[in-house]
Amino acid sequence: MSSNDIDRSIGEYAPDNSRSQVVLKGSNTIILDAYNANPSSMEAALKNFSERKGISKIVFLGEMAELGPESEHEHKQLIELLGQLKFENIILVGEKFSSLDSKFPARYFKDSIQARDWARQQHFSESEILIKGSRSSRMEAVLEAL
Repeated sequence: MSSNDIDRSIGEYAPDNSRSQVVLKGSNTIILDAYNANPSSMEAALKNFSERKGISKIVFLGEMAELGPESEHEHKQLIELLGQLKFENIILVGEKFSSLDSKFPARYFKDSIQARDWARQQHFSESEILIKGSRSSRMEAVLEAL
């Protein structure tokens, strides 16, 4: 393949299957990355999202699965990172987040269905929204409400 063909193909690539998928809904731009989540992918996603243009940035994060004994530490580290970044709303989903005794200013929900139901009542507009979590968190449910 020529370099032009490669450039064109990469430029036309549109991720799907909940993997870094960009979804336009009304006046909102949503990044759905609900297929996998681990400490490094969460950090990268949050830092990249924080650099996006947009006034209203909303983050829905589902818990990270399969971290073993490091799970609590890694979830605390993620909350510390969130504290350093500027987002209008932070919604944390899953028992691994809600079990942390944190005074961090976020909304906590037991599961993605509760987060979806809350989001449905918010009527977000002109917002950049990141939805990310492990597959087991089923964060794509939140997309239904936006």
